[in-house]
Parts: sequence; C-alpha cells; structure tokens
Amino acid sequence: MRVIKHLALLAVLYSTAMPQTPTQTPTQTPTQPSAPPHDPIRHEFVIHNFKTESGVVLPEAHIVYGTYGQLNADHSNAVLLPSHYMANLNGYRFLIRGTDLPDGALDATKLFLEAVMNFEPS
Repeated sequence: MRVIKHLALLAVLYSTAMPQTPTQTPTQTPTQPSAPPHDPIRHEFVIHNFKTESGVVLPEAHIVYGTYGQLNADHSNAVLLPSHYMANLNGYRFLIRGTDLPDGALDATKLFLEAVMNFEPS
C-alpha cells in the first residue's frame, strides 16, 4: 500500500510538471464554470500496464486528484495535500479560504493546491 501512495504522489507531481507520453494520459473534468475557487477541478492520471511489486499487471491504474487555484509560471506555488483516511477531492475543503471560509489557512488565489484521492479498489 505504501508503494501505491508514493506512486499516487509522484503521478500528481509528474502530471503537472512534465509533458505526457501516449501511455500516461491525464484527463480533466472541470467543475461548473461558476464554481468558487475552493471547488476542485478533477483530474485523472492513467497508467497502462502497471506492474505491482508482486508481479501482477494492472491493465490500467487510475490516480485521481483535484486541483485548486492556478500554477504559476515557475511552478513555485504548488502545495501537495496528501490523502488522509476516507479522503476525497473535498477532503481539505475545510482548510481552503473561500466565501464560506474567509479565514481558511490555504489561499487558492495564491497557491496551487493538489489533493490526492485515497487508493480505493473499484
């Protein structure tokens, strides 16, 4: 399980910083256009033929994460929010500043926040 979590974190970082190859394709499902900045944009990073430590090959491994805010030109404002127990894309919403939480600790107008989904079997 530790390897899967590390893989998820690496995929999120890789997908925001590097050009994509044909076997690793991210897709985006934006939230409603009028959504406030504290609603995440859903991303899905797909790895084809992912080989586990035990040798089992998964035809597709899907890593889902949400982003809040905009990544700046030099990528210096990215903050990774790792998954926690029972996390989903809104797992950190209680910390993100918005109209419903004006004193939130994380300001998505200045930071690019990446929240990783917890690993789940499908």
